[in-house]
Amino acid sequence: MLGEGGKVYGIEHIDELVKQSKDNIAKHHKHFLDDGSITMVAGDGRKGLPEYAPYDVIHVGAAADILPEDLVKQLAPGGIMVKQCLTLQMIPVGTFMQQILLVSKDEKGTVSKQAVLDVVTNAL
Repeated sequence: MLGEGGKVYGIEHIDELVKQSKDNIAKHHKHFLDDGSITMVAGDGRKGLPEYAPYDVIHVGAAADILPEDLVKQLAPGGIMVKQCLTLQMIPVGTFMQQILLVSKDEKGTVSKQAVLDVVTNAL
């Protein structure tokens, strides 16, 4: 689940989902919670967790209408981020078209963005 020396930070804006996440992890991997290898917190995922940055990998599991620059700033040089991003086009059922974006930062800190595929998912 987690490589040696690795750290995982999860952020969720609904307190009950943080509790459920911790409960689910504890069922089979409680030691990761106990030793701090996995940290789950309640907060605004668009702002990330700057106190633990920089991150080699950031996965964003919900869509945002724009790429949260706070997350880009927290990405380590050489790191990647995968997230869903809403486009500005409306579709007839009233939801937004979305794209999976691959965001990378090279060793010099230059950020690049690549649309990987179109999706529809929940909002961030």
